[in-house]
Amino acid sequence: MGLPVSDIGIPTTKGTSGITVFSDKEYKPVEESNCIRCGRCVEACPIGLQPYILNAASMKSNVDMLKEADVMSCINCGCCTYVCPAKRNLAQSIALGKKIFTKATKK
Repeated sequence: MGLPVSDIGIPTTKGTSGITVFSDKEYKPVEESNCIRCGRCVEACPIGLQPYILNAASMKSNVDMLKEADVMSCINCGCCTYVCPAKRNLAQSIALGKKIFTKATKK
């Protein structure tokens, strides 16, 4: 659960339950491909969201679409990213979408 970080200087908080660390040898970056609309991310989402729609809305910075798809309900579990056969970074994109939505609605 959670998002990957590349800087060990990021602090942990009281809610941090664990950390997984990979060496350079173990880490194998994978290139994303286009979404194939398989629906695995939807099936994996414990909240019942549609991560592929949230990803598209986030990439377009479409605040209305983010609101309609209920971006703020995402719990950042990462299940969608884990099951995606296209290797899309859905959880990371949705987290960005939350920031876009929050910034737009504070105005």
